[in-house]
Amino acid sequence: MIKFAIKSVALWLLLGPMISFAQVDSIRLPKGDETVKIGKFRPLFKIYVDANNMVYLEKEPIEVHKIAKTLAYRRYKLRHDNEAARAICLYIDERAAYATVDEIKTELASFDFERIYYKTNSIDDKDISKGIYMPNCWSFFKFRYLEKVRTDKQIEKSRRYNDSLRNIGDLDVIPLPPLPMPNWYIANIHKIYSDNQEAVDEALEKPSYTCAVLTNAGFKTDSGLVDPEDAEAMEAFFLPVNIVFVRFDDTLTYANYFKAIQGFKKMDMRKRGFFIELSHEIVDIHKRSEITLCD
Repeated sequence: MIKFAIKSVALWLLLGPMISFAQVDSIRLPKGDETVKIGKFRPLFKIYVDANNMVYLEKEPIEVHKIAKTLAYRRYKLRHDNEAARAICLYIDERAAYATVDEIKTELASFDFERIYYKTNSIDDKDISKGIYMPNCWSFFKFRYLEKVRTDKQIEKSRRYNDSLRNIGDLDVIPLPPLPMPNWYIANIHKIYSDNQEAVDEALEKPSYTCAVLTNAGFKTDSGLVDPEDAEAMEAFFLPVNIVFVRFDDTLTYANYFKAIQGFKKMDMRKRGFFIELSHEIVDIHKRSEITLCD
């Protein structure tokens, strides 16, 4: 029995990585013509989800709840000037459940991973040229950046450097122009992802908005279904308002989620409003806190 167990472990150690690579290589991505440009030196983290909703980080199996901490540590180990430039590329099988993708995105959002690229066509595209960029959803839970522990000497050196910069600031210099006013999303998304009804109401005082549930048949609205592949119907639904809040049906597949964002991206970006995703996490929190938004 012991010999059999030892042989089984040895066989798994030998075949385990081969099985993982085979599952990742079998991923069937959605088709798309849109090109994304990711800087050659931007740190890029790759997450894969196969047809059975198994998740992989850089082709190694990983549990969803470990993704955020793992990537947060990898980001921590980057050079400081590369931290803000990190990006996430998702290689998701068309047959995967969107609920798995939603869970991954929520985990990433809790550690401020905001840039999401959905890969299309082929997982072997080494230049990541084909895909769609969409900002990640928000998260109710937010965790701090990992802070590097510094010695007393390093702290003192940093203090002297900052003092020297302040002295330079005393010289006559041309002042920088004021920063532009933040758009609605930057100023208010944290209020939407809260359990404070007054904050939610304040965020929605000025913009016009509507709500929908994304199902496998399309956007389910008060007046019927909107087919993401029907450009005219999409414009009639999205363009008259500033914001569309989107919840997700429990049975939604990734293929149909991708059709929805693909249809949204095809609209004139100068006219379309915000496509605000309400994750399963925040919908549940709103329900428990009796928050009224898209009921």
